[in-house]
Amino acid sequence: MPTLLLDARFSRVALVALAAALALFATDPEISGASAAAEPRRLVIAPQPASGPLRAMVGKSLKLTARLELANGKAVALDEHVAWNSSDPTILRVGDGRNGDPPGLVTPLRPGVAGVSVIYPPIGRSAKHPLPYQVQTPLGDAVTIVVAER
Repeated sequence: MPTLLLDARFSRVALVALAAALALFATDPEISGASAAAEPRRLVIAPQPASGPLRAMVGKSLKLTARLELANGKAVALDEHVAWNSSDPTILRVGDGRNGDPPGLVTPLRPGVAGVSVIYPPIGRSAKHPLPYQVQTPLGDAVTIVVAER
């Protein structure tokens, strides 16, 4: 996936609009062999704070998880099957499984505000493993993280 330049005001609405625009690049427009109950509905980053941004401290890593919520109410972790991105890699480094860090591992590098986003399927990147679900439109989510000095 191309690197996204996001600022602290990056919203889920913008990510949904981006996902809709990227729908033209979806690899398989059909949900192949999946029952309606197992149909993907939305992708969410966990944990999500009740209100406001997540908070982190320089040098103290934080593990995020990308969960795919299905029509049957179940959720499955897709950490290795999504594209992880940081809006400012000088503030937050986010592991994607290719850069030496596990997928979803966020390492705060300096004080500031940055966003972490995920998109499924990982458009523009080859998947590390076969994709477990096919979607008609890419799904995504984002979270804002405020990083403070220790």
